Amino acid sequence: MNLMKSILFAGAVAIAGTAASASTVQNLSYANIHGQNVRITASPVGVLGSAVPSNGREVWAGAFTMTNLANAAEQFLAFCLDVRAAIQQNGFYTETDNPFAGGHDISGRVGDLQRLFDTGFQTVFDKIEAADVTKNLFAAAFQVAAWEILYEDDPANYDASNGDFAISNANVVTQANSFLGNLGGTVTQKWDLTFLQKSDAQGNPTVTGQNLVTGSPAAPIPLPAAGWLLIGGLGALAALRRRRAAA
Repeated sequence: MNLMKSILFAGAVAIAGTAASASTVQNLSYANIHGQNVRITASPVGVLGSAVPSNGREVWAGAFTMTNLANAAEQFLAFCLDVRAAIQQNGFYTETDNPFAGGHDISGRVGDLQRLFDTGFQTVFDKIEAADVTKNLFAAAFQVAAWEILYEDDPANYDASNGDFAISNANVVTQANSFLGNLGGTVTQKWDLTFLQKSDAQGNPTVTGQNLVTGSPAAPIPLPAAGWLLIGGLGALAALRRRRAAA
């Protein structure tokens, strides 16, 4: 099963299933990493756990293909919210509106993060699905753009090369700033965002491990080959959300 099929059908159902109950715990693994290393040259105090060294700090930026270990057919792409923590293999996650468990507050940034997905994620998704030669660059740039939205104190002046949060990789900066500059542009695909809090097996938030954000399609993706599959996936998604609303 390719990523297009799994994210539209099984992946969407997996995320919606989490939404049906905030206490639902998912055991997730990751593979098929898309991205590249970037060098952080500035970040707010505490984001990296210590001051940024004078020569910067190298971290990995990009997308993970996540798999639900309870059903290997359920896969979806996810991006990191943290810079400090590392993603853990076979980790437990719960859906949350507060993915830092009382730590860094992102509530004021969700609107721009939503616009980033709606205007840019389709491009990244298509490149990963097609195994395009630029997929790692675009995945890394999308991740950096998300970090810029989360950690830049001046949302009126997003710039991945300058300010409270910055990196030094020229190509990634250029593409990240392109994503950021297009936040008010044309919506290429609406996505319902889901925030996943790293937790223990009982669903209690933990301070170790990477918190994640992912998206499921909120409206048809303009790809004819996926049309009927998309309808089935969205139908299941809508049914699960109605169940949540009735609970």
